[in-house]
Amino acid sequence: MCAIIYNVKNNKEGGLLNQGKFISKFKIDLEKEFGAVKIKDNNIFLRIKNTEVCCSLQDVYRDYIISGDYNNVKDRYIELIWDVISKQHYKINLDVIFPVLRPCTFGGDNAGKFYREKFAEDIMIYFVEDKDELWKYLTLKEIEDSGYSVEEIKNKAFQNINKITNSLNVLDENIRIYSLAFDNQLGSSIILSEKFRKQLDKIGKDLLVAIPAQDALLVSKYTYQNRYIMKNLVKVEIEEKYRISNKLYRYKNNKIMLVKDKNVNLQLVK
Repeated sequence: MCAIIYNVKNNKEGGLLNQGKFISKFKIDLEKEFGAVKIKDNNIFLRIKNTEVCCSLQDVYRDYIISGDYNNVKDRYIELIWDVISKQHYKINLDVIFPVLRPCTFGGDNAGKFYREKFAEDIMIYFVEDKDELWKYLTLKEIEDSGYSVEEIKNKAFQNINKITNSLNVLDENIRIYSLAFDNQLGSSIILSEKFRKQLDKIGKDLLVAIPAQDALLVSKYTYQNRYIMKNLVKVEIEEKYRISNKLYRYKNNKIMLVKDKNVNLQLVK
């Protein structure tokens, strides 16, 4: 918000609108965008969603004189006003933010707008605000405008996911492959919870992990036999919008790394 009392002389040179005509035209255009607008003490006031925004007409008219382009100045100030309003009205609710796993391709061309961190070779961590019927993915700009630091957002998100419960059930008794006991709002992202990872430690210190979908997580002890079985399990058909990864990972010492197949040429000898 800005407010500076002005005293600018009318300027008719170069085909520019004089001060009076400019103010009248600017006021009409703001009313089309925001509704009721009033002028007082050489400032322009408008109220939206219980927020009052004040612009100095001196600043606006000076920018117009400098640029000579009315539409450019009008559009820029409308954008600035909406920006002020959005900062006032969008507040991140720290109690309902969570980290979630998504493939590296998630977000497409807009991915760079969101705050995200690398989880594994082809998986990213995004941060969302749970708004009941939808998840709002937090952008870098929203975090910057919120008054919170990135570290505060991250710390609170991980604290929140630690409050979500889920457990592992044996999927196959013979080879001891485990899967999530039930589906909750976070699904396979529960692996980001330190509380959940303590369950993994009880299974073994060297594990195979597969995260094929948002609601699917598979875990087994790391053996070559299990590698072969798990590799086939992650190839099941999954709707693309729910797919996370068809890769296998090794979980050891609280770190996750991609399992890479080695090319070995074998020949059958009779």
